Amino acid sequence: LVSSMAATSAKVNVKWGKQRLVVDVDLEDTLEVFQSQLYSLTGVPAERQKMMLRGKMLKGDETSLARLGLVDGVQLSLMGSADTLMKQVEKIVFMEDIAGDSDDALAAMMFPPGLTNLGNTCYLNATLQCLRTVPEFADSLLRYRGSIGETDLANNLTCALRDLFVQLNVSKQAVAPFALVGHLRRAFPQFAQQTEQGHPIQQDAEECLMQLLSALAPKLGPSQGVEGSRNVIDDLFGIEVTSTMTCPEAPDEPPIVGKDIVRKVACHIGTETRFMFEGIQDGLTEPVTKQSEFLGRDAEYVKTTKLNKLPKFMFVQFVRFFWKSKEKIKAKIVKSVNFPLQLDVYDLCSDELKMELNLHRKSRVSEEPGDDKGKEKQEEQEETP
Repeated sequence: LVSSMAATSAKVNVKWGKQRLVVDVDLEDTLEVFQSQLYSLTGVPAERQKMMLRGKMLKGDETSLARLGLVDGVQLSLMGSADTLMKQVEKIVFMEDIAGDSDDALAAMMFPPGLTNLGNTCYLNATLQCLRTVPEFADSLLRYRGSIGETDLANNLTCALRDLFVQLNVSKQAVAPFALVGHLRRAFPQFAQQTEQGHPIQQDAEECLMQLLSALAPKLGPSQGVEGSRNVIDDLFGIEVTSTMTCPEAPDEPPIVGKDIVRKVACHIGTETRFMFEGIQDGLTEPVTKQSEFLGRDAEYVKTTKLNKLPKFMFVQFVRFFWKSKEKIKAKIVKSVNFPLQLDVYDLCSDELKMELNLHRKSRVSEEPGDDKGKEKQEEQEETP
């Protein structure tokens, strides 16, 4: 993820009281994005920031920094007091001490701060809130020591996400992820697409998640204290799979076996799909058209995938969009699919992994609907000490 954006990058000298800051900015960014950067560095909320450049107040939230007169090496003055929430020692408050009608206060204690929707950015906000619940991921991100520069877009994206997590850790109110959105769109331009009216278009959360993980994996590096770790992303979310491709047209052709690391499993939703497990199971078997060396032409293969190593956290994508070739449009599947709070993926695993799992799990009892013998057998095992 490298781009020739040196011409639009600049180092801005910011004088704030007795402090002197050097801030890396993209001159194509708006003043709002710059204010978000300053908030992460100083704790001064955007609404309190007053910036003076050559004796004039900077104004125009939607105006690019270049048009406002910022260039490399320029110096400006920042006025405004930092958010005291970052400095105060929190008084311990017990839930029992909160008045019954104090719903807002109770909600503030129970729920994390939100992220402001900056115009169809709900796909990103939902992805970030999901990732933030993984403590190992958040800790690794906060340990990242890079700084925003000129050409390494993956580094800039990682830094912006780290700074946003820092803000979320100290804020009691919703945070506007201006800087992160800007760096995401520069790293992955598809997220910068707009309608004819100039509004950001809706995007897919799964695509955003996968792109984020691909950018973060080489930057966050191996997990600390984990022998043989490739990177923290695959340690947490990577699923080792074994795939086998066979050709029904050529039964004598040896099967093609391969291994890979993926970061999600797909739940395909068909007309008969009622449960998530069924959708995942269907998605692990798919037709593939490829050149057959045995037949000397293209042939249809059946690719069967098994899970060979399970992650600590597993992403499941509900595949709710499909392409209507006749109408040439993308359509959404609105069918309801049930999912359990605990997902047993034993039957989706390879024989090799099943052997390992059998050492650590109780004997499994297969109970068909109406099978009283199976039920009696299961009850006997549950009563056994």
